[in-house]
Amino acid sequence: SLNNPVTIDNCVFAHNCPTSTNTSCAIYGTGISSGTVITNNIFYDNDRPILISFYYSLDASNTFHNPANVAEINRRNGIFIITCTWLLSTTMNITETEVPTVFDICGGTVVAGGTLNVGPNVVIKLLRGIYLYNTNTNKINFGSNCLFTSFKDDAHLGDTNGDGRATSPADGDWDGIKNTSSNTWQTANAKYGSH
Repeated sequence: SLNNPVTIDNCVFAHNCPTSTNTSCAIYGTGISSGTVITNNIFYDNDRPILISFYYSLDASNTFHNPANVAEINRRNGIFIITCTWLLSTTMNITETEVPTVFDICGGTVVAGGTLNVGPNVVIKLLRGIYLYNTNTNKINFGSNCLFTSFKDDAHLGDTNGDGRATSPADGDWDGIKNTSSNTWQTANAKYGSH
């Protein structure tokens, strides 16, 4: 559990909590502090590999499979953002493309002064009730070919909810992205939202 600045670099996290848990069994932070570094690590055969609250920019240097066996991944392979009130007032960069970033939150809002940068080919999966805003003061910048989709969408970067084929994505699985900016705004690809 990380709540103070720490550097985690070139570590292996494997064989932790192979069944579903409410928290991560590898790296978990209820509010990862500024200055924390999580780079060049390997995660496999865990339940959820990384669970973070609030906002934290995680680069694309981590690996989410066993380098000796690419089929050996994590049960719910993704980076999970867990909080009930997500108010982004600084800048958050999402650049990981091997696994999706999952917004497992009550509601997502980019507030005044906040910027959410979504890199090229990034997949973001969202649960029911989650929405994002883009306004004149709250910015969401989209890289090419990024995708916002349902948590149940196994077709894009795998079975992130870890239930096999028990569930399928459907329209309305998450609320959507609202744009009230007066500027020209090009959205990312979006699937299964209600708006």
